[in-house]
Amino acid sequence: MGSVYAYETAAGKNLWRAVWRDPLNQQTSKRGFTTKKAAEEHIARQTVSKADGTYIAPAAARVTV
Repeated sequence: MGSVYAYETAAGKNLWRAVWRDPLNQQTSKRGFTTKKAAEEHIARQTVSKADGTYIAPAAARVTV
């Protein structure tokens, strides 16, 4: 399970940040969601991918092969 937090940008725009724990129990977050529901759905997708073993850490996904 994760958490969703609202924040305001310097331009005054309200956005949402999703925070969850990865399989190594390290806190991970992604920000920039325009709706709270979108952030909650992202956390749900991460939770399902951890459960079925297909989770890929965001840092590992940026590695160039």
